[in-house]
Amino acid sequence: MKKHTIVTLALLLTSVVAFAQEEVGNPKVYTVPAVFYPTDEVTFYFDMADAGLTEGTDLYWWVWQPLEPDAGNWDNSSDFAKLEYMGDNMYKKTFVPVDYFFQNQDRFATKDELLAFMESDWGEAGYWSRLKTKDGSLQSGVFCVEHNRTEIADFAASGAAVQLFAGQKGEYTEKWVMNKPLSILFNGDVQTVGGKTLNEWAAQGGFKYFGTHAGLHGFYTTPDDEVIEYDFNDNPPNLNQQFNVWRPGCIEKTSLKNIGNGVWRWNLMLPQEYFCYNPVNLDEDPRGYVLTDMGMDQNGTWAVNPDFTGSFVAESIKFGIVVNDWENAQFDFEFKAGTAEPYPDPSFSFFPSKVCSKDIITFIRQYNGRTDGELTWTVTCGDSEFGGVMDGNRDKRQGSANLLEGLGGTTEKSMHLVVKNVKGATVVETDIPLTSDDE
Repeated sequence: MKKHTIVTLALLLTSVVAFAQEEVGNPKVYTVPAVFYPTDEVTFYFDMADAGLTEGTDLYWWVWQPLEPDAGNWDNSSDFAKLEYMGDNMYKKTFVPVDYFFQNQDRFATKDELLAFMESDWGEAGYWSRLKTKDGSLQSGVFCVEHNRTEIADFAASGAAVQLFAGQKGEYTEKWVMNKPLSILFNGDVQTVGGKTLNEWAAQGGFKYFGTHAGLHGFYTTPDDEVIEYDFNDNPPNLNQQFNVWRPGCIEKTSLKNIGNGVWRWNLMLPQEYFCYNPVNLDEDPRGYVLTDMGMDQNGTWAVNPDFTGSFVAESIKFGIVVNDWENAQFDFEFKAGTAEPYPDPSFSFFPSKVCSKDIITFIRQYNGRTDGELTWTVTCGDSEFGGVMDGNRDKRQGSANLLEGLGGTTEKSMHLVVKNVKGATVVETDIPLTSDDE
């Protein structure tokens, strides 16, 4: 009897907890670098535009695969699990996976043991997660951010010398664009520089690093409609990231990294970020960097200049690989750019296009702002006023109105519609004509 009572009580408590929690939508996720390894510093970006949360809500990352760093703290998430809010319903979390999952666990004695587990035993599971408020009263659905073991291993076995991974997992393309993550992988057993493969160079005594010396080819249109060509050279105008052996920050930024399976990776973050600044030493500039035309100062650090990127059309990226202190180099790499598709401008419509006071009308707004959220509509006509909600997601929100019920068969010739976003800002205001019943 006691056992049954305990089980019943546990079920009741589970129901109470479930009842107290509200589940919202899932984030869209991408990572920088586009291809990462457990020992890389990686930034996860979580796009919550369509998840149904109030903009700016504090969120925490709850993850249980491959390990559960914040186990036991569902009702009071730890500070280390908090996401950084970036504005516009975007959040991010930067960490080194092997470090993050090593904390608060007793399964592995060393990080090397955990790394071996992450490299092999955890298979294709990836990072199984939820995002949640600190007390767990609001949570996303379950989602998985998959790792890149498969892509790295498949590339190593392919026999190819180089491969681009642009965009995000599941949507990778070799047509890179300026504003999406880009990683370039090199097969160390195939790719050569100066007659030796990368792995032959790396196995030699005295090997230090592989560096990249890169630039963009493209065209910038000035406000005066002057077209300026940027190409791969070391003289202005240029959008280059040179390989400078006397600058430690430059070596760190431009070097290839061995990510296992004999594969080397060059991480370009977002290309527009990579090419907007160059690291320098403090005696050259107290900021530790200098800007290219792509960059601007913002809050004491570098940032992308939106005026420049908005008028710059990238044609290709050109680069070379350098061994050690320019011991050998190869400069015949070039990859064409794709076209970044801009998000369309908002568009409002209603159906049917002709309505009378006895019809049912549907309001449709496509391509909403990132932070518009749920839209509300209000119709006024004569002495009548009523409203409702336009449900959906950022791409398309819609709502319907029963005019016979709301207007009571009015003889007015038009009705006034106002649509507001979740912040109360008016995004649509228009008069809609009302036809007579026999038109």
